[in-house]
Amino acid sequence: MKERSIWRNLVRGYGIVNRLTPTYIPLTVASSFIKAVQPLMVLFLSAQIINELAGERDTGRITLYAVLAVGLAFAGSAINAAVNRRITTLNSTLWARFYFFLGNRYMQLNYDQVEDTMNNERLADIEAKSNGNGLGLLRLHYSLPELLQPLFELILSIILVIGMFTSASSYEQTFITSPYATVLLILLILSMIPFTYLIKKREERIQKKVFEDNPKANTYVDFFNEYMQAKNAAKDIRLYKQAPAIEDHYNKSVGAEYWYRIFNLVGKNNALAAAMNAVLGGCVYLFIGLRALYGMYPLGSVVQYIGAVTGVVGALAKLVSVVGNFITNNPYLSLVFEYLDLPDNMQNSASSRLIPQEELEFEFRDVSFKYPGSDHYAIKNLSMKFNIGERLAVVGLNGSDD
Repeated sequence: MKERSIWRNLVRGYGIVNRLTPTYIPLTVASSFIKAVQPLMVLFLSAQIINELAGERDTGRITLYAVLAVGLAFAGSAINAAVNRRITTLNSTLWARFYFFLGNRYMQLNYDQVEDTMNNERLADIEAKSNGNGLGLLRLHYSLPELLQPLFELILSIILVIGMFTSASSYEQTFITSPYATVLLILLILSMIPFTYLIKKREERIQKKVFEDNPKANTYVDFFNEYMQAKNAAKDIRLYKQAPAIEDHYNKSVGAEYWYRIFNLVGKNNALAAAMNAVLGGCVYLFIGLRALYGMYPLGSVVQYIGAVTGVVGALAKLVSVVGNFITNNPYLSLVFEYLDLPDNMQNSASSRLIPQEELEFEFRDVSFKYPGSDHYAIKNLSMKFNIGERLAVVGLNGSDD
């Protein structure tokens, strides 16, 4: 399988997602924006209320900020509920649309391509990866809100942070209030990007193994689930005491050890990420708190800047994680595009021509055929003629007729 450019795959993949569910992308953009803006909007208005309480204490302004915080949050929740209801409806039909999309491409293939074992294995692999772990195009669909929401959170948090660089006119000059301290904090925040990426790479190595083995395990489990039903072998299992043997096969097939390894690794990685976020959070609190103590920020702005910087850190971590998921998913996306890009040999043939619809007569003269990848002829030196109105039965060696 040839792995293609991740960016080119993403552009083409989301183009197909838009064709499968035309309103999904704009609805997801709207939902992700509302989810990102709601907490930051409340954070900003809360900061203004605190600043007003610590300053002039204007009742009218405090009331306005409170009404805006409650009203906008309510309006956003109502709009988001309606949008999510529509998204849920689209998601409920996604699998049917996806398999119809694959099936439609299969119906466009020429007969020799349909009989090609490699093409059928490629299609089966695509379906197995989609069913087992939601890889390929389905991963793009479900990952879109995971990409958009932190992207909006990052942009909006940066907007709220800008005020940190327009401080009060007079404050105590120390290292913590100097531009060097600001640069140091920014570098500390940016350091989490390679840290999070390395954590994601650790997960990827085991995920690839799980993604390859899980579809096979699912097939194995489905077989035994069907086998153990009363209509099949339920009596034989009891008569011949097959239960221990089936249980042994079942335990070996599910690949539990890989799942244990990845869950253990994910748990450790999450603990490391939480520890890193705690250290960064402590540094942010200390940095902004000391600056406020030296008269650089008003009290309400402390709440705003701490929340905004924390939002930047969280959004960056989420974005790095999503990009890692896209990288992991790229080979399975390339697999889908290899299937979609199978050449139409019949249509591109220079000898193709329109066939008249009346008075047809088909004649084969000394025709031989063998399936792709096979060394044995299914038909050899066949000569026969088909006339309109006649019926002909072809009986195979096993007694089946076509």
